[in-house]
Amino acid sequence: MVIPRCGSKLNNGKRKDNHARLSTHYKKIVTKAKAEKSYGNLLKAQLFLMVAWDEISPDSLASQLQSFKVSAQRAAQTDKALAAVYNCLLYKGYYEAHRWNKDSMAVANRYKLLAMTNPCRFGRHKGD
Repeated sequence: MVIPRCGSKLNNGKRKDNHARLSTHYKKIVTKAKAEKSYGNLLKAQLFLMVAWDEISPDSLASQLQSFKVSAQRAAQTDKALAAVYNCLLYKGYYEAHRWNKDSMAVANRYKLLAMTNPCRFGRHKGD
Protein backbone atom coordinates (compact mmCIF):
# COMPACT_ATOMS: atom_id res chain seq x y z
CA MET A 1 0.00 0.00 0.00
CA VAL A 2 2.86 2.40 0.66
CA ILE A 3 4.29 2.15 -2.85
CA PRO A 4 1.13 3.23 -4.74
CA ARG A 5 0.67 6.07 -2.29
CA CYS A 6 4.21 7.30 -2.91
CA GLY A 7 3.69 6.87 -6.63
CA SER A 8 0.51 8.92 -6.58
CA LYS A 9 2.26 11.63 -4.58
CA LEU A 10 5.09 11.61 -7.08
CA ASN A 11 2.68 11.86 -10.02
CA ASN A 12 0.77 14.62 -8.25
CA GLY A 13 4.03 16.49 -7.67
CA LYS A 14 5.00 16.12 -11.32
CA ARG A 15 1.59 17.39 -12.38
CA LYS A 16 1.93 20.44 -10.12
CA ASP A 17 5.42 21.13 -11.47
CA ASN A 18 4.12 20.79 -15.00
CA HIS A 19 1.23 23.18 -14.25
CA ALA A 20 3.64 25.68 -12.73
CA ARG A 21 5.93 25.49 -15.76
CA LEU A 22 3.03 25.83 -18.17
CA SER A 23 1.57 28.65 -16.11
CA THR A 24 4.76 30.64 -16.55
CA HIS A 25 4.52 30.07 -20.30
CA TYR A 26 0.84 31.07 -20.43
CA LYS A 27 1.46 34.20 -18.34
CA LYS A 28 3.89 35.32 -21.03
CA ILE A 29 1.21 34.64 -23.66
CA VAL A 30 -1.27 36.73 -21.64
CA THR A 31 1.14 39.66 -21.51
CA LYS A 32 1.92 39.45 -25.21
CA ALA A 33 -1.74 38.96 -26.20
CA LYS A 34 -2.80 42.04 -24.24
CA ALA A 35 -0.10 44.12 -25.88
CA GLU A 36 -1.04 42.90 -29.36
CA LYS A 37 -4.79 42.95 -28.67
CA SER A 38 -4.93 39.29 -29.65
CA TYR A 39 -8.05 38.55 -27.64
CA GLY A 40 -8.54 34.95 -28.75
CA ASN A 41 -5.07 34.06 -27.48
CA LEU A 42 -5.70 36.05 -24.31
CA LEU A 43 -8.94 34.21 -23.65
CA LYS A 44 -7.39 30.79 -24.26
CA ALA A 45 -4.36 31.49 -22.07
CA GLN A 46 -6.45 32.90 -19.23
CA LEU A 47 -8.82 29.92 -19.37
CA PHE A 48 -5.86 27.55 -19.16
CA LEU A 49 -4.47 29.44 -16.18
CA MET A 50 -7.83 29.44 -14.42
CA VAL A 51 -8.20 25.67 -14.85
CA ALA A 52 -4.58 24.91 -13.94
CA TRP A 53 -4.62 26.95 -10.76
CA ASP A 54 -8.01 25.54 -9.80
CA GLU A 55 -6.53 22.03 -10.07
CA ILE A 56 -3.50 22.99 -7.99
CA SER A 57 -5.39 25.03 -5.42
CA PRO A 58 -9.21 25.09 -5.64
CA ASP A 59 -9.27 28.02 -3.21
CA SER A 60 -7.54 30.20 -5.80
CA LEU A 61 -10.63 30.58 -7.99
CA ALA A 62 -12.13 33.34 -5.83
CA SER A 63 -9.00 35.48 -6.08
CA GLN A 64 -8.79 34.86 -9.84
CA LEU A 65 -12.40 35.93 -10.30
CA GLN A 66 -11.74 39.06 -8.25
CA SER A 67 -8.74 39.85 -10.44
CA PHE A 68 -10.87 39.39 -13.56
CA LYS A 69 -13.53 41.72 -12.12
CA VAL A 70 -10.95 44.46 -11.59
CA SER A 71 -9.53 43.93 -15.08
CA ALA A 72 -13.01 44.03 -16.62
CA GLN A 73 -13.86 47.26 -14.82
CA ARG A 74 -10.61 48.90 -15.94
CA ALA A 75 -11.02 47.71 -19.51
CA ALA A 76 -14.63 48.90 -19.67
CA GLN A 77 -13.28 52.46 -19.61
CA THR A 78 -10.79 52.06 -22.45
CA ASP A 79 -11.28 48.86 -24.46
CA LYS A 80 -14.75 47.30 -24.69
CA ALA A 81 -13.47 44.19 -26.47
CA LEU A 82 -10.97 43.51 -23.69
CA ALA A 83 -13.72 44.06 -21.12
CA ALA A 84 -15.84 41.49 -22.98
CA VAL A 85 -12.99 38.96 -22.75
CA TYR A 86 -12.78 39.40 -18.99
CA ASN A 87 -16.56 39.23 -18.64
CA CYS A 88 -16.46 35.97 -20.60
CA LEU A 89 -13.84 34.63 -18.18
CA LEU A 90 -15.99 35.70 -15.24
CA TYR A 91 -18.99 33.92 -16.74
CA LYS A 92 -16.98 30.74 -17.26
CA GLY A 93 -15.53 30.88 -13.74
CA TYR A 94 -18.86 31.40 -12.01
CA TYR A 95 -20.62 28.88 -14.23
CA GLU A 96 -18.07 26.10 -13.71
CA ALA A 97 -17.63 26.65 -9.99
CA HIS A 98 -21.20 27.33 -8.97
CA ARG A 99 -23.56 25.93 -11.58
CA TRP A 100 -25.69 24.25 -8.89
CA ASN A 101 -26.17 27.52 -6.98
CA LYS A 102 -29.07 29.57 -8.35
CA ASP A 103 -27.75 32.92 -7.06
CA SER A 104 -24.30 32.36 -8.54
CA MET A 105 -25.86 31.37 -11.84
CA ALA A 106 -27.63 34.73 -11.87
CA VAL A 107 -24.22 36.38 -11.44
CA ALA A 108 -22.75 34.16 -14.17
CA ASN A 109 -25.56 35.09 -16.56
CA ARG A 110 -25.03 38.79 -15.85
CA TYR A 111 -21.39 38.44 -16.94
CA LYS A 112 -22.50 36.46 -19.99
CA LEU A 113 -24.76 39.33 -21.02
CA LEU A 114 -21.98 41.85 -20.43
CA ALA A 115 -19.62 39.76 -22.57
CA MET A 116 -22.10 39.72 -25.43
CA THR A 117 -23.13 43.38 -25.23
CA ASN A 118 -21.08 44.47 -28.27
CA PRO A 119 -20.21 41.38 -30.34
CA CYS A 120 -19.31 43.53 -33.35
CA ARG A 121 -16.24 44.78 -31.46
CA PHE A 122 -14.66 41.36 -31.85
CA GLY A 123 -15.05 41.56 -35.61
CA ARG A 124 -12.68 44.52 -35.62
CA HIS A 125 -9.83 42.40 -34.26
CA LYS A 126 -8.04 39.95 -36.50
CA GLY A 127 -7.58 36.40 -35.32
CA ASP A 128 -4.47 34.32 -35.77
